[in-house]
Amino acid sequence: MSLIQVELDRLVHPVDIIEHIASINDWAFERQDADEISISVRGGLCGYHVSFNWPASWYLTR
Repeated sequence: MSLIQVELDRLVHPVDIIEHIASINDWAFERQDADEISISVRGGLCGYHVSFNWPASWYLTR
């Protein structure tokens, strides 16, 4: 079984997928907007902060 199963016939926002990954891994995240998310993960030697942005114009042209 894969980590995430996405139905190809259903339109899923890419940032929602990233939020799901963060949630199941218990990573701290914050949604700034429907198209933006920031994730903080504590590593063994340092912390990681990653931001994802998916402009609405990209989402609509799929």
